[in-house]
Amino acid sequence: MQIGCGSVTDWPRLYTGIFAHLPRHAWFEQMEVNFEPRCHDRPLEKGPLSLWYQSLESATQLPKREIAHSPVQTLQWLREAGFSDNRYGEVVLAVNLRKPSDYDRVAARWYNGCSLNDGDGYKVPLRQ
Repeated sequence: MQIGCGSVTDWPRLYTGIFAHLPRHAWFEQMEVNFEPRCHDRPLEKGPLSLWYQSLESATQLPKREIAHSPVQTLQWLREAGFSDNRYGEVVLAVNLRKPSDYDRVAARWYNGCSLNDGDGYKVPLRQ
């Protein structure tokens, strides 16, 4: 499943349904994008970008289709649904770097390639 944040209204119910329909030893993969803007070395200044995200987050809370993503909450819901081998990985995509490192360049290329190929490179298996 790719980018369910902003679409799903009942995550525990969704995970329970997925678990119930998976054959034994099958896995479920999920990829989410955390759209919250952050700064790695200091607090993010209040500005148009942070105000945009706050507005987006507020707008998606009311209809219970939250764009905000909590890995801790997701892992808890997966365990409660019956998944036992749950793994979480994070790839940070740096934007607007003054002097990008080789790692940042490779990560940006990888992100761009995955975006063009339906996010296949982002999938992290969660085994039943």
